[in-house]
Amino acid sequence: MRTKNKLVKSRKHLEWVALNHCCISCGYSEVQVAHIRHLPSSNVGLGRKDDRYCVPLCFKCHQHQHTMNEKEFWRQNNLTNPMQFAYQLCLHSPCKKVKEFSESTDYFKEGNNE
Repeated sequence: MRTKNKLVKSRKHLEWVALNHCCISCGYSEVQVAHIRHLPSSNVGLGRKDDRYCVPLCFKCHQHQHTMNEKEFWRQNNLTNPMQFAYQLCLHSPCKKVKEFSESTDYFKEGNNE
């Protein structure tokens, strides 16, 4: 049985994602940080946001993500695996605690949103 990961909160990582990336859905340059709500099994509970599981979305796309089934949002935008994008952001993050996610690597791999 797998144990739950510790929740990672990092303002440094969130600011880096928002300031250095375009919307992964439409390419617009002004973005917000959007947490991936559809997470793999045995992860943090609903309403608790782990900052490792986030991607850059513009305001319009972020609002759209919240108004519909999230899996369908990713499918409609040809982003069937936003976890892979979040994983890549973690690898390059300036925040050490975000980079140190060895315990959660399996969660990124599970997160294929199928």
